[in-house]
Amino acid sequence: MTRKQRREQERQRKKLYKKLNRVSNRAIDNIQNNGVVDTSENLGLSKISDHISDFADPLYNSSWDQDGIDDIHELVCCCWNIGTCDDEWEDFLWDFLIERKLDECFDDPDGILANKLSGIIEQRRTKFAEDRRFIMDFRLEFTQDNVMNLQIVSTPMGQKDFLAIQAAKMMAMEVGTLEA
Repeated sequence: MTRKQRREQERQRKKLYKKLNRVSNRAIDNIQNNGVVDTSENLGLSKISDHISDFADPLYNSSWDQDGIDDIHELVCCCWNIGTCDDEWEDFLWDFLIERKLDECFDDPDGILANKLSGIIEQRRTKFAEDRRFIMDFRLEFTQDNVMNLQIVSTPMGQKDFLAIQAAKMMAMEVGTLEA
């Protein structure tokens, strides 16, 4: 590759990053400026934290450390979000949200955990299809008695806005990787 081609490629990458950043910022502003915080109760929906706990509990045992339990909950939250999107986005989101975490944190050579996570996505689509909330963040705290407290931040939004946010995260990760 010539120097001119590398410069052109870098210019194109920067243009794409700026465009994705603008789209993402617009989506985030729309979410933040809704004014009223919707809770599960005023939306007439059940608490997502209960569903995430129900999905995550069978995936680990009590001998795991808190970081491992936190990682499982993160994967289950990602599965919830993937299940909120159309089927056509599943492979892309799986690669970006799930595969990376599986490779980093879990030894799953036979794909047993991956199969269980795929099952969670399908259950989410069938049992909770009417629930259009995306999980934006979660916090898993352990009390001194070693009791888990799961808190979920979610918001109803369009798939397009969620995908824009994920694209911006992906671009930020790529830029961070290039700078390193």
